[in-house]
Amino acid sequence: LPLDDLMTEAGVSRGDFIPALLSIFTYDGKTYALPKDWGTLGLVYLPEAFAAAGISEPTADWTWDDLKAAAEAIAATGQYGGFCQNADWARFAPWAFGNGGVYASDDLTTAMVDTPEVKEAATYILGMKDAGALVTASDVGAGWCGEAIGKKLVGMTYEGGWMVNYMRQDYADVDWKAVPLPTGPKGKADVIFTNGIGVNANTKYPRAAAAFAIFLTGRQNQAEIVKTGFAYSTHPDQLNLIQDPNDAAIAQGGTFDLTRVAYWGPNTGKVNDAVSQALERVYLGDQTVDESFAQAQEEIQTILNEQ
Repeated sequence: LPLDDLMTEAGVSRGDFIPALLSIFTYDGKTYALPKDWGTLGLVYLPEAFAAAGISEPTADWTWDDLKAAAEAIAATGQYGGFCQNADWARFAPWAFGNGGVYASDDLTTAMVDTPEVKEAATYILGMKDAGALVTASDVGAGWCGEAIGKKLVGMTYEGGWMVNYMRQDYADVDWKAVPLPTGPKGKADVIFTNGIGVNANTKYPRAAAAFAIFLTGRQNQAEIVKTGFAYSTHPDQLNLIQDPNDAAIAQGGTFDLTRVAYWGPNTGKVNDAVSQALERVYLGDQTVDESFAQAQEEIQTILNEQ
């Protein structure tokens, strides 16, 4: 159900929300859902790993090359894995976006992974893996890379604001920090995770349902969500509610010029899975980057054609 008239009646406007979040719920200029909350990624790291390697800690102006050099130095200590990243579309997205790549065209009709921009990003992280600077969580005996930080198995990883409560609850004695993601060759980029609340077009109670959606996505409820550390408010004037410095550093990724919501249409999940599978084939050495992403290009094009 388009919400625009009901939003106006409730005194709510599209301008109340972060534009990048609202865009994926907009069709033909009409608003079909309101963004409930969002999250993004940051460079999470262990200060003690940097001390062991005798190198400076990350800063907000780091580049890919800075991350690679630090990962190599940390790995060389033999005490930690350098940088942890699984074959995962979400953690790969900032690399692709930061090199000017995307997974599909803006009109959601054309696969875009068999491109120099995406394949250069994949080749870069594969180079780190081949050099021993990049490890997966399973390589170091962890279930996921956030756990690898908590167990002090790796020096760095890309993770989100969920790390704040996770570390507080499970690894309260571990000193960790976060900074925004490193800058790519084409600029600063991150990936946004979000969801929206809409109203069934067939509902018998459109006004009541819309009122509920507007309340859940409103400033009062969003402020309570921020307090939990689970996610960030979709209202730009509430970003200052983020109190934890690591959480605030991670949230900066939402403001980067090349940051995107990884939405590619109704079959977004299948598109993203195809990217993860392409990375998995490369990680395992089953295919080269060119071969794997050529296959993914065909798979994603078929997926988009079915939308």
